[in-house]
Amino acid sequence: MFNSDRQKKLTEKKYSNLRLLCKDTSFSESPEYIFQILDILEHSAVQNSISITTRKAYHEDISAGQMKDPSRFHRLLKRDQLFTSFKSVRSTPQYWQQMQYDMLAKLRQLGPYTFFITGSAAEFYWPQVIQVVGRQYGKDFSDEDVASMDWNTKRMWLQTNPVTVARHIDYIFQQLWDKVILSGTHPIGQILNYDRRKEMQGRGTEHFHSAVHVKDAPCIDKDSDEVCIAFIDKYVSCHLPEADSNIHKLVSSRQVHHHTHTFKKKSTSCRFGYPRVPSPSTIISRVPETDADPDIKARAKLIQAKVYTILTEKNLSLPISLQQILNEANVTLIDYTEALKIAARRTSIIMKREPNEVNVNNYNEHILQALQSNMDIQFITNIWAWIAYLTSYICKPEHTMSELMKKASKESSHKNVRDALKDIGNVFRKCREVSEHEAIARILPLPLRKSNINVLFIQTDVKENRTRILKPKHILDKMENDETDLYVPSIHDKYSARPQSLQNISLAEFCSEYNISSAKSNATNDDNNSNSDSDGNSNNTNKTFQLKDNLGKITKRRYPRVIRYHYVSKENNEELYYHRLLILYLPWHSETELKLQDSYKIKFEEVENDIIPTIKKYEPYYNEVETILNDFDLDSAEPEIWNEMAAQVEQEILEAAAESHTIQNPHLNPDLLETGEDDNRRRKIQKPFTIAKAHLTSDPQFYDKVRSLNPQQRRLFDFLFSLANQTRMAETDERAPKPFYLFLSGGGGVGKTHTVNTIYDGLVRALRKPGQDPDKPVVLMTTSTGKAASNINGIILHSAFSLPIREKGKSFAFKKPGAEKLNTLRCMYVNLKVIVADEISMFGGSSLEDLHLFLQEIFQDSSQIHPFAGISVLAVGDLMQLNPVGDRAVFKENHQNDYTALAGSLWTNHFQLIELTEIVRQKGDPVFAEVLSRIRTGNMTHEDIEVLNQLENTDTSNFPIDTVHLYMTNQQVSVYNNEKLETFPQPHITIASVDSKRDLHTNIQSITIPPSSIYQTGGYLSSQLTIAKGARVMLTKNYDIADHLVNGVIGTVVEFNIPANSPVNGHIYILNLTVSL
Repeated sequence: MFNSDRQKKLTEKKYSNLRLLCKDTSFSESPEYIFQILDILEHSAVQNSISITTRKAYHEDISAGQMKDPSRFHRLLKRDQLFTSFKSVRSTPQYWQQMQYDMLAKLRQLGPYTFFITGSAAEFYWPQVIQVVGRQYGKDFSDEDVASMDWNTKRMWLQTNPVTVARHIDYIFQQLWDKVILSGTHPIGQILNYDRRKEMQGRGTEHFHSAVHVKDAPCIDKDSDEVCIAFIDKYVSCHLPEADSNIHKLVSSRQVHHHTHTFKKKSTSCRFGYPRVPSPSTIISRVPETDADPDIKARAKLIQAKVYTILTEKNLSLPISLQQILNEANVTLIDYTEALKIAARRTSIIMKREPNEVNVNNYNEHILQALQSNMDIQFITNIWAWIAYLTSYICKPEHTMSELMKKASKESSHKNVRDALKDIGNVFRKCREVSEHEAIARILPLPLRKSNINVLFIQTDVKENRTRILKPKHILDKMENDETDLYVPSIHDKYSARPQSLQNISLAEFCSEYNISSAKSNATNDDNNSNSDSDGNSNNTNKTFQLKDNLGKITKRRYPRVIRYHYVSKENNEELYYHRLLILYLPWHSETELKLQDSYKIKFEEVENDIIPTIKKYEPYYNEVETILNDFDLDSAEPEIWNEMAAQVEQEILEAAAESHTIQNPHLNPDLLETGEDDNRRRKIQKPFTIAKAHLTSDPQFYDKVRSLNPQQRRLFDFLFSLANQTRMAETDERAPKPFYLFLSGGGGVGKTHTVNTIYDGLVRALRKPGQDPDKPVVLMTTSTGKAASNINGIILHSAFSLPIREKGKSFAFKKPGAEKLNTLRCMYVNLKVIVADEISMFGGSSLEDLHLFLQEIFQDSSQIHPFAGISVLAVGDLMQLNPVGDRAVFKENHQNDYTALAGSLWTNHFQLIELTEIVRQKGDPVFAEVLSRIRTGNMTHEDIEVLNQLENTDTSNFPIDTVHLYMTNQQVSVYNNEKLETFPQPHITIASVDSKRDLHTNIQSITIPPSSIYQTGGYLSSQLTIAKGARVMLTKNYDIADHLVNGVIGTVVEFNIPANSPVNGHIYILNLTVSL
């Protein structure tokens, strides 16, 4: 490790970088190593922050002897700064808060930012990422090779070496900025300043947010609307190019918004603000003045609503003009344009859009062509918009961590400072979610934030209220008791020691225009008090000055810094307000010079005319920014505002997060359950996508199961177990053995279930790789019914892949799953290698074809070399048992569709029969076993019938009272159930069904069921339900397979809560649910 004895000692950071970047890829391929080394480095960073914080003290003129007093030392520590101690630890909430403060400082000095730009990584569509990984392993892929890869192969290469992938994505983004955005071509104008932040999406790869100042950019309400609009139109577009243009495919595939599960917010409208309104030209929309016509907003809203209604009814893929839409809405172009100029909430930009472009997100053509991925660019309308929508967003992802760290700080208030800091630091280390790419970025380190202009914080409080850093303890211990040089020299000390030639510069100019090096080093401290990764690597000039008292040197900077200081309200503390202005902008040698007649205000009034030019130089927008900040809470910004500003990237973030999101349901408690919930609202609640985990036995139990297999069963097990091991050991999918497609069959009692369970245990053990998420299966146990799925701890095959349900007698054309569903399935089945399909006789041939097509879409298998996208399938069952409902058997060809018939039968062409013949269930009764075998094939003899008749027993009087009775018709069932209900004490509750049918054109139409038809059913459900406490009931619908709430489960009613005004919204509480009859 890094602390081993060696000639040249390595730090933890250097050691970890050497490991991850060396030619031996075993470290860079290991997620376990990456996360372990991250924890080690962050533990070290936290400890360093703690060490610095415990050396902080308020400035006070005391001696070393007084400082050595332990009680006095603790009194000097600043407890209210505990939470901000970790600002130098990357990715902490405090780290990002520093960026927020730095950007506010630039806002005060440089004015409003011009553009906000976002971009996301598209590693699956960037061939160079896979190419650079392939070269590490001796593969030289061409662009065509990468383009022909299916999704699974691309994923495999991208996961092979995540360090290389993360570094190359960072390299692509850096090249985008260096070679495009900051280049001499000026695709969005000449950049004066930019601030860029890297953020990780749910799937782990990065995207960036950036705000830029553009030279000579116009400002709304300061420059004319014509000038502002011309500037916006020059650099921002939402035009959908002609189909034959080179950029058309890029815009249509990357920049067109598609509604998915993330698109709705509280209402039914799109949370990202799509579709946007069409407009004949770019328009600046403003909120009317308070004294304007009160009806102007209402008229504008009505006109926009009429156009929007027509717009949503149109098929926008067909050619249609804005004028046609306006004609149908009976609105003139002039009235519509004037209506667009009226904003409801805030000043905004309405881009020029044709009706077929209302779902196109803003882009810059040059940046989009270079990035080849999602992007967004927004013109910032004013300072308020910047503060509200951008600065507050900088720390949005860190809110939860921030609250946890504050809570730890509060709970540690009774501890000493060092222990309290340890508690806060441990929360950051142990209570966070970090993707593999983010971990790599923190370790190497790849820059998490970047700017071309640094910011330096200057303490502007009075001297006794400023914190100082004490010299190290080993130095203090060696000092004489009467010595007073206890502190590390501050920026104020070095300013006081400036040479005579710089006597007339202020502290602000000193900090902004000069770099400072210590007396022991010639290296300049360009990043003092700044966490930004600066691009100004050669920022020094040749002008160097020696400070007095051996406090080091200063060097003139080529590009000045921006200064940051603590905000002081003039209304709250007038004296401190003027002290800040004086200490920053009035040249001084001793801080005693800042007062006149014991007042900072009087001194300011005396020198005001001299320092006003310097104040205007560094604070030209101070009053405007502070006025807005005083009336605005940064934490109260609406999240929907951000969604509308960076829709494409933000949607991608939300979808990626939703793929791994699970919902925890509380245990049912009648006393805590709200029973007045609206039924329509409850129906809208969607259950999470979950898979019941099949039980994996312990190693001794597994070995016992393998030994218990008979020779037929063992041969199949050994064959599949060997294939699985070969698959896992293969370095690439190309070297893996071909997928298998087997049909395991046999009559009742031959041990199919036992064999399949043993095979499942073996395949999971063989295929599961270290570090893989156990919630994402390598082997999927499926079956055709909810009850069977519950018995095997599996899932219904249709539910597992969202296969369509086919209705008998109705034609059905394959429809590609939506992007939302595909993303969810790809995330869930990223490691899938084998599907076990039990009860295959009840799975139809058309559904088998659907499974094949869906798997091709999920795994993006364009080669179609193997069926089912190369996923192996073990089908299990007996085709002499029940046939599928509403579909043909799997072995029958499709004669309804001539084109499908040309492709042949998936079952006949690919599946190989493995039949078990040795009966193991009835080993002790071979005669009965032979009877069952002949019944299965329909070859019963008279002797077999006699054997069955001997088992007949029609006297049920001695049967247990809770024995389940089976009848031929629903009416017979209802008669028996009503007789049994009469034996239970009152009250008896009868609930009438509310039967309805959803029509695509007329929405919901209620259907009244006459009381006389209570024994008839609609959709196989009774028209009314009568219950009583103690009654046994059966679920007739699959609710949650993972919790065994499936069709056929039986339980006992113990309580019910039925509102009289809405019985169907009541609750029935059932205990002792069991799957078996």
